[in-house]
Amino acid sequence: MVSMLSLSAPCVVEGPAMLEQIGRLRILAWEADGELPPFAPRAEVWLDEHDSHAQNFAVLFDGRPIAAARMCVHVRARDLPDLPSLTGYEGLLNPPIAALTRLVVNPAFRGLGLSRQLDEARLTAARKSGCRSAVGVTHLPNRVRQLSDRGFDKLGESRYRTVSFAPSYVFGKELHGVETPQNEDGQRL
Repeated sequence: MVSMLSLSAPCVVEGPAMLEQIGRLRILAWEADGELPPFAPRAEVWLDEHDSHAQNFAVLFDGRPIAAARMCVHVRARDLPDLPSLTGYEGLLNPPIAALTRLVVNPAFRGLGLSRQLDEARLTAARKSGCRSAVGVTHLPNRVRQLSDRGFDKLGESRYRTVSFAPSYVFGKELHGVETPQNEDGQRL
């Protein structure tokens, strides 16, 4: 068993080498859950265009990510990652919106509360960024419970399945972030 003392607290990670390690962790975790999502090709590493502007959080063990999660902030719902999963729910999200995506935990480190820690870190960052709502999508029963326990409302079933064997659900949460003045393009003033 891994000592919690040997794990880092969730931290924001950057740089191509760390993002590549997170991309590898995503594939490992998704395959362990049963199948890769349709948006992730069969590859050793999976990253997308949102990783370049998102805050990527990780829990490290010996300097390597063993749990990771991403938060993107968007003023327009149409710019959110995984938009097909959110179709029909965009109007329920008050901008700026924190998209909580790509939560993965190495199967050998599951059951240690790392998802909860990463959620707390992302929600704290979302509030500090002035977000008024947060959104996430999942098909995993334990994740449905986790989001509900963290005060997320189940908005409904997604019209898009991230896996073939289970429906996905959209969750939203109202936040009371610090108001940050923004221009019409969503950039801070």
